[in-house]
Amino acid sequence: SRNVDQAYLASLIELDSGELLTGLKKGEEGELVLLADNQGEIIKISKDEIVDERTSKLSPMPSNVAADLGEDDFRNLMSFLLKQRVED
Repeated sequence: SRNVDQAYLASLIELDSGELLTGLKKGEEGELVLLADNQGEIIKISKDEIVDERTSKLSPMPSNVAADLGEDDFRNLMSFLLKQRVED
């Protein structure tokens, strides 16, 4: 989890209402910022509402994931992740 592609780092967006949103920034459409939440739903945020926007320095992958999985599950996870990257 040390080397995380920028596309997978969470964006932290503070709105003028004080609300803090976290998700993956998917892009922009005109005056809107598109943010995917943890359910994969796209949230459209007006740029006028944004007070602050930062990129999280933390990896979305839990730091102890290998310790919590058995050897077979870990291999299956790695196989799945590597396959996804090849297909992108």
